[in-house]
Amino acid sequence: MPRDGGRRRAITRRRLRAHPQTTTENSVDFGHLTYVHGYSNLRQLAPTVLEGPFLTSFYSFTRPMLTRGLRAVHFSVDIKITVCGLGVSMVETHAPAMGLNAMQWVLATPVDGDRIDLWLAVDPPDSPRPAWLRLLPSWIGTSLIPGFLLHELVLDVTKDAEIWKRQRYQADPALSKGDHDIYRFRRYSEQFYPVALLHARRDR
Repeated sequence: MPRDGGRRRAITRRRLRAHPQTTTENSVDFGHLTYVHGYSNLRQLAPTVLEGPFLTSFYSFTRPMLTRGLRAVHFSVDIKITVCGLGVSMVETHAPAMGLNAMQWVLATPVDGDRIDLWLAVDPPDSPRPAWLRLLPSWIGTSLIPGFLLHELVLDVTKDAEIWKRQRYQADPALSKGDHDIYRFRRYSEQFYPVALLHARRDR
């Protein structure tokens, strides 16, 4: 999808067995970043903010590359996740050592009662080109880098998808102290459902 100045957004779609609330809940599921994705040095940079239909969370971590041949490479990332309702997540990613800022999009659209279309997209970096990238043709930054970052995002989401397709919804799950933001997210999500449906889910 072209953007201003010939910049291009890398985008793909995956049809998965999942629910938009489940996929969006990942934005506050701090614990799964280690056990599912292998991230280390996790820190919550600021408390999660809930403002009406918006939710914002802030994390930093060290993550491995997932692309074959690069898995020994680890790099530090700061992220800001902005959730708008259920199914729209914008992830602002800053990798200081790589000198790159990028915007990732995770967009869930229901298909039927069991499946969603999960749209994944990465915008070209908005920051000035780092020194190492200035040695390469400019189209590397506007085309190949978004595509590579999208490939990494798809590999990450593939791990989540294995869990999503086996999950069963529980209205009031047993949560640990570290899952406080998951409880808050569940309450936040209620504003997007009819009252009658909420009562039906709780009575299961």
